[in-house]
Amino acid sequence: MDTVLLIVGFPKCGTSSLYYWLSDHPDICASNPKETFFFIDKECEFQPPWKTFHNGGNFDTFFKIEDERICLEASPFHFDQNTCFDYAVSNQNVKVIFMLRTPELRLYSCYLFFTQVIQGINIESFSEYIEMVNSKDKLRRSSREKRFDYILHHSIEWGRYAKYLDKWKSALGEKNIFVGTMEEMEIRPLELMRKLCSWLDVSSKYYDDYNFKVINKSYSVRFPDIHKRLREMAGFNPMCRDELDTYLNSFYFLRSKGVRQFTNYLYSMFQIKKNQMTLGDRRLLAEVKDMYEMDNLALLNGYDIKY
Repeated sequence: MDTVLLIVGFPKCGTSSLYYWLSDHPDICASNPKETFFFIDKECEFQPPWKTFHNGGNFDTFFKIEDERICLEASPFHFDQNTCFDYAVSNQNVKVIFMLRTPELRLYSCYLFFTQVIQGINIESFSEYIEMVNSKDKLRRSSREKRFDYILHHSIEWGRYAKYLDKWKSALGEKNIFVGTMEEMEIRPLELMRKLCSWLDVSSKYYDDYNFKVINKSYSVRFPDIHKRLREMAGFNPMCRDELDTYLNSFYFLRSKGVRQFTNYLYSMFQIKKNQMTLGDRRLLAEVKDMYEMDNLALLNGYDIKY
């Protein structure tokens, strides 16, 4: 592989969509699954059910390379893993992508993802979520799976983008890092992909008539108890490339892919509803925005991104 392209962060900032779009490019071979967590730190609580860097795994096994010269992988908290950082620093063919998003909205999306989409924590409001991620005791009582604790405990800290970007840029150099935003993905996806392709030195013509699907979007559900039971039945669902557009399919336990997708389509029609922020949520988001003020200033000064 000529280039190893890692989307290393940040969670709930459009990394699944970007991975999906890039994986369709003829010059790019994407990992299967999307999130290998291969470079997860040995001591991290969040460990995948397959071998990683620290227990004899082989990174190449996640790829089926033919003529592609770029290998793509997208574990969205590799940015905070020393193992991944050390790998990138010691291999000159590594390039990394960071996707950002308005910090307080990223935090709210995390709240929806864990409370609604995967039913991973037992809380009922955004204010409870903020209290929980700030308290290890409350986290242990509320989280359904211990592996979620690591992600949840860092929910607020991971919105302080500039300090992570500075570390990686200092080590890898500016030419090996691409920083994009979810806002640009939503408003000008073609322009974003053209910039990315130019940075990767590949043609962007493939995206001129491309259907930019939104993948793995956080949502709310009408009937949480039903959704929770189905999520428990579905069990662990690796983010396989060929089913990424229906990831977190509540009917993953069904063997037939066609039946899974059709059943999930019908289920989504009556279950998924539009996210509705309460007045209390909006007030709390304003407080969270103030909390990130100095971090956002550092981001503006260092990367010309305004939040």
